[in-house]
Amino acid sequence: MENTSFQAAALEMAAQYGQLPLNDLGLSDYAHRYVSDYRSNPDALAANWLRSARIIETALRHAGAEPSSTCLIDCGGGQGLLSLLAVRLGFRQVVYSDLGAQMTRDAQVIGEKMGMPASRYVAGDLSAVARALQDDRSSSYIVVSSNVIEHVYDLNDLWDACTGLAAERNFTAVWCSDANSANPFISRRRRRTHHFFEHCDRTASNRDSELDSTFSFSSLRRRIIEPLLPEASRHELDHLTAATRGLHKADIQTAVHQFLQNGHMVEPEHPTNTCNPETGNWCERLIDLNATRSQLQDRGWEVHLEPGFYGPRSGLAQKMAVRLLNSAIALASPHSLAIAPVYQLVMSRARA
Repeated sequence: MENTSFQAAALEMAAQYGQLPLNDLGLSDYAHRYVSDYRSNPDALAANWLRSARIIETALRHAGAEPSSTCLIDCGGGQGLLSLLAVRLGFRQVVYSDLGAQMTRDAQVIGEKMGMPASRYVAGDLSAVARALQDDRSSSYIVVSSNVIEHVYDLNDLWDACTGLAAERNFTAVWCSDANSANPFISRRRRRTHHFFEHCDRTASNRDSELDSTFSFSSLRRRIIEPLLPEASRHELDHLTAATRGLHKADIQTAVHQFLQNGHMVEPEHPTNTCNPETGNWCERLIDLNATRSQLQDRGWEVHLEPGFYGPRSGLAQKMAVRLLNSAIALASPHSLAIAPVYQLVMSRARA
């Protein structure tokens, strides 16, 4: 059951966000475009804020906690929607974090302009957040995230960071993503996206963040490999470029050195998943959700996979379709991931 007060707060925040004086904020081109895109589509604006409300409600439900006694960490916060809503809902402390330094500055500008800044802004990952919270004595942490987990290079590093944060307190994290591998229609679209970024160069635009590249990922990998194998044939370079899909630069170098030693190269596990080899940022990665759940359970986490819902639509026919789909998702939950637009991976652990 969704918390209607959270929904109301989210829609109130959406209206306020829609009135931001963009030209007076001094945002980066990327943030300016990002906010402008939200404001240009009322349905998308409401949907994103309502998704934030559902993520926070899910986290509190699994944690059995109240906002007033909980520290919320917005991981990979982007422009800070989850942080803004958390402040509005009265969390004890709200920590915003994002790998992008410029994104972090933009989020702080937006938070201050809306009169709801987070308690802390951290340009870094959860390990950086843990360092920033070394003196914090909150008994409960919840981590919330929207469309971040599919970009994390090594999920084991993420789970280790969560384990560190959970060492002395109750801990719950909700990883929400629309790269829903359980939904065949979404999977098909994401694979087409993988193919484009893997093989096609792009023209730079204000839609690119500071972590993006305009070069195809395969060409970037080839540039890394060629200096390591100056005498390799074109066929060998083609093979190694394809075989290292999904690897970060350091891991590509290791794989090539191992190839030189034993002539063996491990092929990618997934047929299309690919990442930027310069940053390790995955392109809408389709994660094996059942395998991930098992891995987390083996680590001692309580894990739940839950479907998310479709956002509001303006047209009558679309409204009816969304209502029917959301009803079906709710009735069949948690077994309705195949028709859901997003998944929520929930991991929790009580203080020892």
